[in-house]
Amino acid sequence: MPKGKRAWIVTAQGLAGLLLAVVTPMASPIDVAQGAPRPEWSIATAYPADTVSGQAAEDFARLLNEAGKDAARAVPHFTDKHGVAGVQDRISRQPFGVLFAGDLASRDAILALSIRPYEVNSIAEAREMSRAAKPAYRAALAHRDLVLLAVIPWPPTGIWSRTAIGSPSDLVGMRIRTYDESSRRVMQMLGADVVFLPIQEALDQIKAGGVDAVMSSGDGAAGRAYAEVLPNFTALGYAYPVSFLVANRHFLDGLPQHQRAVIFAAGLQTEKHAWERLPERVRQNYQGMAASGVTVRDPAPRELLDAISRAAKDDSRNSLLSDYETAQMLTQFRACKPRACRACAAVADTEVTR
Repeated sequence: MPKGKRAWIVTAQGLAGLLLAVVTPMASPIDVAQGAPRPEWSIATAYPADTVSGQAAEDFARLLNEAGKDAARAVPHFTDKHGVAGVQDRISRQPFGVLFAGDLASRDAILALSIRPYEVNSIAEAREMSRAAKPAYRAALAHRDLVLLAVIPWPPTGIWSRTAIGSPSDLVGMRIRTYDESSRRVMQMLGADVVFLPIQEALDQIKAGGVDAVMSSGDGAAGRAYAEVLPNFTALGYAYPVSFLVANRHFLDGLPQHQRAVIFAAGLQTEKHAWERLPERVRQNYQGMAASGVTVRDPAPRELLDAISRAAKDDSRNSLLSDYETAQMLTQFRACKPRACRACAAVADTEVTR
């Protein structure tokens, strides 16, 4: 039997055992097979199903359900009506969730690494930086009693706007929703009137005319919502953000070591799928924009890119003076050859699954 296939069968068998042992500790496998109710394992996200975060939740649920068969039923919960706060509260009481990195960075700045502007310039570079940063992400999330299972990439950030953006002067006075403190400062340097709102509130304000533009990849369902009222997309390649698929640490602590390893394996498979699909995801998003009548500027005008890049570098230089961990990570990443980064990440992932 091929080695890869054999490994998957072992994983599936192990996960089936995990589900039976954890969610029905007082019941035998026969009890479950005879029709006992299947407990639910929640996988929560504030984003719609048709986004990369939603797809990751679906992939992870599918992997667990295919392996678990007659035990627990993993169920994704999308577009939590209470937004990020609701998802974080849900994860404090239930097993799993998918959280946007920028929403977690107030306590640990390293979690905002992926949304720092112009640190990487391609999907390949973004994946290498993610590999290099995983141990630091894992340690920071542990401060919140969260265990990292997968790093989920988003398409690169651009600006959706009501009117076309052709030069830096077009940003002056424009009411722009940004997604973190750094992007807020950068846009303010360029004269924009910046607002910082949860995504659902931002959509309401856009439709009401209170917001003129939003910094976002506009992935999937989110992009379709923007396209209804923001008919311009300017591709900035500003950042390649990530979300984190996480588990409640107290939930995992109740499992035997070999059972935890099975859940980590499902997380790694979810992450692998997400990165491999990302180039096609970007292409599909652009097709969707065109079908919705959105004018796409890719590449963006050079004058605009240069102005945003200069402002971003000024802000980055200042912020790194008080953020030693991120500064050190960026130095290591820039000095690291891709093959070495991959090798280090593989070792770290192996150690965690043990």
